[in-house]
Amino acid sequence: MEILISIIEWIIRHPILSIVILLIEYIIVMKLYYGGQRQLAKIGAILFVPQDALVNWFALTPLFMEFPQETLVTKRLKRWKTLPKGSKGFKGMRSKFSWFMCDILNKYDAGHC
Repeated sequence: MEILISIIEWIIRHPILSIVILLIEYIIVMKLYYGGQRQLAKIGAILFVPQDALVNWFALTPLFMEFPQETLVTKRLKRWKTLPKGSKGFKGMRSKFSWFMCDILNKYDAGHC
């Protein structure tokens, strides 16, 4: 339990870095998967999913001032992509961030987001 609390505290203190690390890990898992190392990618995914949920709750929530309606980051990004592109304030930031992130994610797993 102490380890989980430490991880959550670290994510809260470093929300942007935690998003970048999550993105890098996603890219590594996808490279392994599409590179023929599917077993290794599955192990990576098992470790990745809980981290994805923690980043969704403890990094994206304070950065974008919105409690998640979803468990994982990608589902939140997909919802944010439906916001009008010309939105102002937090809605505009959410929309721009989601399009930016989805463009990156889709490069490594077409149609992911």
